[in-house]
Amino acid sequence: MPQRWNKFLTAFTGRGLSASVSRLAFKPSLLRQMCTTHYTSELNVPVRLIDGKLTLVPDGPRGVIGEPSVDSTERVVYLTACHLSQPGRIIADDLRNRMRLGSDDIPTVAEAYLEKLGQKRANIEVTLEYHLLGAIRGLVLDAKGSVLYDLYEQFGQEKAEDITFSFPSSDTGKNTVLAKFQEVKKSISNSVGGNAIPAVGAVVGDTFWNELITNPMVQTAYSAWSAVHEATFGNNDFLGKPFPYGGILWQNYGHVVGGKTFVETEEALLFPVVDDDSGLQQWFAPSDYIADVGDMGASFYVHQWPHQSGKSLEFEVQSNPITFFGRPEALRTMKLG
Repeated sequence: MPQRWNKFLTAFTGRGLSASVSRLAFKPSLLRQMCTTHYTSELNVPVRLIDGKLTLVPDGPRGVIGEPSVDSTERVVYLTACHLSQPGRIIADDLRNRMRLGSDDIPTVAEAYLEKLGQKRANIEVTLEYHLLGAIRGLVLDAKGSVLYDLYEQFGQEKAEDITFSFPSSDTGKNTVLAKFQEVKKSISNSVGGNAIPAVGAVVGDTFWNELITNPMVQTAYSAWSAVHEATFGNNDFLGKPFPYGGILWQNYGHVVGGKTFVETEEALLFPVVDDDSGLQQWFAPSDYIADVGDMGASFYVHQWPHQSGKSLEFEVQSNPITFFGRPEALRTMKLG
């Protein structure tokens, strides 16, 4: 083995590489910032489902036993980690044919390696975000469209009917837009037993977003909000921040990756924003490498080995996520009518 590669392989152990790829620049992703992240040493995550509701206790005479309430029922559902793998390789020409900008030096193996790791990690990052998007639909799909988790079926819940809504073309005096949004937020609260929800988030397609912010009943509020944020964050910087209206945090999310539209142009996906186990969650299980058996999982793993021909360095970046929403009955989809 060439001495250059031998030193490289000695310096970058499997665990060291996993740490290195985790420190690479992380692309901002809206839903990863809104979910809770956990790590497990198992490939299956047990999800406890407690089907209890809060009820009011009536007044009664002292000295007698009060009316019994319905006890909560509990069951456990197991969700299995999926396996996201991105293999790669470095060949001699990756070093020989590429010169550093403004320098005559050939890039080192480590520099070329970390650059390729970043490319592979970016693919997994956007896939993790795609899984989170599926979780707030209640249906997590893989890149080929097959179902990973049907949360309604697995959790024994009914999907709420889609909400069709048409923005009024003029200001009628009564703010029907605000009233509708507050009605939707109330229905989400009712679906989780009337419990108070800290916030409701909404990711929306491009057409829905434009209809929202240009509507006569919303435009004044949006203009005031954007003016404050533009002064604080600079021109256009505020556009990546959620616009609060009607008790809902609205976020334009019309991204297209690999030909897949994340949110359809005329729809909005609404979900409770909570930081407990009833909300958006992403768990990470261990890798399928022998060295990681029994260890807690990590967001990303890297493994590398020299090809037996001596012509390349082979490597793999992987992640093993379990992605779900704890209360899928609280999810809503709005569509323009």
